[in-house]
Amino acid sequence: MSRSKREKDGEKREGKLRAALGRTLLALGATIAAAVLILIYGTQTISWNDLYSLAGLTFEEPVQIAKDEVAVTVLSVGQGDAILIETPEMAVLIDGGDTYAGDGLCETLREKKIERLDYVFLTHPHKDHLGGLLPVLEEFEIGKLYVSTWPEEITPTSESFLRFNEIILQREIDAWRASTNEEIALDCGKLTVIAAGGYDELNDCSLVIRYDYGAKAFLFMGDASFSVEDDLMEGGSPVECDVLKAGHHGSRYSTSSEFLEAAGAQWVVASCGIDNQYDYPTEDFMRRVDGAGASLLRTDLDGDVRFVTDGRTIQYDSSREREAA
Repeated sequence: MSRSKREKDGEKREGKLRAALGRTLLALGATIAAAVLILIYGTQTISWNDLYSLAGLTFEEPVQIAKDEVAVTVLSVGQGDAILIETPEMAVLIDGGDTYAGDGLCETLREKKIERLDYVFLTHPHKDHLGGLLPVLEEFEIGKLYVSTWPEEITPTSESFLRFNEIILQREIDAWRASTNEEIALDCGKLTVIAAGGYDELNDCSLVIRYDYGAKAFLFMGDASFSVEDDLMEGGSPVECDVLKAGHHGSRYSTSSEFLEAAGAQWVVASCGIDNQYDYPTEDFMRRVDGAGASLLRTDLDGDVRFVTDGRTIQYDSSREREAA
């Protein structure tokens, strides 16, 4: 037998009363907590952080960005790479993760009110760096696209790479092969391509990109291995940095102890998927990072890892609270 309209209306009124009571109790609790804090701390300003602490809870406020600051975010895109640089006037995207990451990446850009990407870099055409770029290239205005150089005989024939080339032609995107030591000025700082490919292995053909703003530097290694790292050090390339996006998701064959020492990074970020089939980051890699005294951040555990800098200092936050081991 169906319920009468009077019964349904009564349930709705009861639900509204419960919600209102809940809001009242929450406000009353906050008021009482504020009064207690005033008694404890006097008349100083009380934040929501203080109220959360009093209740035995934790609340981490995101780092806010000022007009003279930039944000560099290693995005959590599963087993792949995607890095977003936001300056006051410009936006830069390095890689886009795998195909399944594309819709989420587009949503992230829309949420940030980004309509134009001034520069897009594809470090190398493997699917876990390329796939998620496809819907981005289709939807957003692109200023200039840079790719690396690789031998013709190892040119990918994947569906993703073929579609990538189709989109470039269809949308008439300004696409270029990056050159080693090429510098690109931004409104805050500059990008420098310190390696542009030309190796026999496609991973080693990754663009290695350095971002400098003031006294602070970020180094993005793509999937480069020990061979590229050795060449960079031997060639005197500027690898010193504050933040190092580790090569190849924390592979055992990337980010050597010698390279970590030369880089001197305070933070090392491994972009990898949760419970990925490759067991990245590997134990060897993590031991090397620990031995270098750097702090290891991981997108599988920490989510999006965002650094904010004014060129003098760096702060970071993450979108996910890492569970205690």
